Amino acid sequence: MSKKYLNYEGKKFCTEPYRTVCIGPTGGVTACCALSKYNFGLVTEETQNSLDKIYDSKEWKRFFKNNSIGNFDNKCIDACGRPGITVYNLSWKIAEREGWKHKNKKPVSADIAFSNLCNLSCTMCDSTFSSEWIKIAKKEKGECKDKPWNFSEKQVIEIAEYIKDATRIVIKGGEPMFNPRLPLFVKELAKHNTNRDFTLITNLSVVQDETLKEFNKFSLNGVKPHLQTSLESCDEDYYKLIRGGNTTTFDKFVKNLNYVKENYNNIHIRVHYLINAWSIHRLREDLEILHSLGVQKVGMDTIIGPAEQSFITQNDKVRRKAYRDIKYVTIKYPNFIENPNEMLNQFLDVKDFNKNKAKNIKLAQEYYDRRLLQGTTFKKSFNELFGEYINNHV
Repeated sequence: MSKKYLNYEGKKFCTEPYRTVCIGPTGGVTACCALSKYNFGLVTEETQNSLDKIYDSKEWKRFFKNNSIGNFDNKCIDACGRPGITVYNLSWKIAEREGWKHKNKKPVSADIAFSNLCNLSCTMCDSTFSSEWIKIAKKEKGECKDKPWNFSEKQVIEIAEYIKDATRIVIKGGEPMFNPRLPLFVKELAKHNTNRDFTLITNLSVVQDETLKEFNKFSLNGVKPHLQTSLESCDEDYYKLIRGGNTTTFDKFVKNLNYVKENYNNIHIRVHYLINAWSIHRLREDLEILHSLGVQKVGMDTIIGPAEQSFITQNDKVRRKAYRDIKYVTIKYPNFIENPNEMLNQFLDVKDFNKNKAKNIKLAQEYYDRRLLQGTTFKKSFNELFGEYINNHV
């Protein structure tokens, strides 16, 4: 744990294990989202474990006791400070802002991977998070260390009961709306309380009306439930290449987006756009398309890994253009991009990275060829689709 994150006004323990229920991509119960690979036991249909059983285990009690006196586990020290997580000092600021003063294990938030069942094989993902990648690994290599998992119906009800007082909930996957047990979970949450800040992270290649009808009921102090959908390109070829799946198209994404907008007016739709090396030259065009579709907010991030998809592989000219594109859209559509300054700073603070051009192009070709074998059809050949990527590679 970096010293700049560790120190906060003399506070010795971390608040996250007290305040947040975290279930990671393998079904493991952990102390916070930064420790998704380090868990205290699985809550999966196969194990039939409950949260109470895991929180009552010797390993959890030992961790919890050590945390209470500021004796942090080495895994915490290594993980805290990673981008995209609630670090130690920030967790304290949030807790104090909310008036939290006691070390009680009463969760106020939940961050739950709702199984690894997924219908897509996104290029930046792997078999840990996607059952579709598990199928591909078994077909290509004959084996896979990961396996599909889900909660049992009993566990779904128990988890909803356990977090009944939580006011912030984030559900991710896999693909949650590909999971037949998600509707029961959201329905159970609504039974307990709909006054929550609720975010559902989805690829929006599928929709579940049963889930959305319940999800539509939630709000907290006027804040609507957030349907956060991830996206890397609005171009049909890039979309199919990156997302995979024989029926995956950007056109279907748009139809599902419009369907949610037209039928569930209480749901706030947010696009999480990932800037990547393959389609970075389309950045302004994509943002214009999303605005024209009526998307209310776009949060942005950059793909750093896998290396062949990292925006860092592209030369300075390309990165400067992307920088200008973000500034242009920010001025043209104020408040459309949630985090423009953060993104602009990333383009100014480019660090050295794997720039093995031949290897990166080879890996990109392998993804393209894999999609062809899966039955995906493209309007453009590999050289046409990746011409910019190859020419502008560092």
